[in-house]
Amino acid sequence: MPRLSEGFLVNLVSSFFDKNLSEAEVEELIEMDNAIKQAETKLELLSSDEKEIALYQAREDALREKLSMISSAMMEGEIKGIIKGKVEGKIEAQKEIARKLLDLGLELEKVAAATELELAIIRELAPIKH
Repeated sequence: MPRLSEGFLVNLVSSFFDKNLSEAEVEELIEMDNAIKQAETKLELLSSDEKEIALYQAREDALREKLSMISSAMMEGEIKGIIKGKVEGKIEAQKEIARKLLDLGLELEKVAAATELELAIIRELAPIKH
């Protein structure tokens, strides 16, 4: 759909309010641009009776609330993902330190104490000695 230039929109609005365009010409111009069509639709709704206006407002409010809830849920998910990633990264860093300490010959219990990892995890990381 072609977008109208800013100068054209100014002329359109001026012409519309000066009533220099026929209704058919205005309809044709409105159909050329989605933003104008949306504005025209909202104007029609706002010029309706009070019951229609109340229904329109309720729908708009419901849509805003739904978008807000979706946005909040997405943010909450992102935050949980960031926290989970940080925790997993910290555990992996502790495991890497544990591997290095084990390679240096440090006892399993001391590695567990130094890295704050469970002894069972340290045992899994310990190299098998033949």
